[in-house]
Amino acid sequence: MVPVATAYSASEAFGFRKGVGLDFRRAPVFYGLFTVLLASGAAAALLPGIPLISLLIAVQTLNGLLLPVVLAFLLLLACDRRLMGSLRNTPVQSALGYLTLAAVTLADVALLVSNA
Repeated sequence: MVPVATAYSASEAFGFRKGVGLDFRRAPVFYGLFTVLLASGAAAALLPGIPLISLLIAVQTLNGLLLPVVLAFLLLLACDRRLMGSLRNTPVQSALGYLTLAAVTLADVALLVSNA
């Protein structure tokens, strides 16, 4: 699931055609990136001596540390009147979003302090 989501996001960000409904000729960057990510993950899992559980925990920890950055940008976009028009966040939604951002940031700080 992660490789296809990453390939989709990267293709979207750089303006390449994307989607599992297209064939390789119509979306070569999407399928190429998906293949490379999938093969890289499989190769890492098959390498002898790599502690897979520790690797999974490290990847998810990095994911949690990056979450506040992504959430902050999403909140900025969701509150932008010019971009979202009538679908922008209401004040209550914005407040809940920023409270969530604060909670996740505090959790990240606690994680970093406890592991220091």
